[in-house]
Amino acid sequence: MKYCLDCDWSTVWTDEPSQRACSRAAIEHYVATGHTIDSSDSTVCPTTPDV
Repeated sequence: MKYCLDCDWSTVWTDEPSQRACSRAAIEHYVATGHTIDSSDSTVCPTTPDV
């Protein structure tokens, strides 16, 4: 999965026709917003614990 560290945007390999399409969607989100994109092998976005 690819997900945005700045908003709720994400895409999962299973939602796209290929991993390449998933990466392209992440690049397009970055170009459109300037947000930081990260990757994970999981199908859900990682969460940070409340402090």
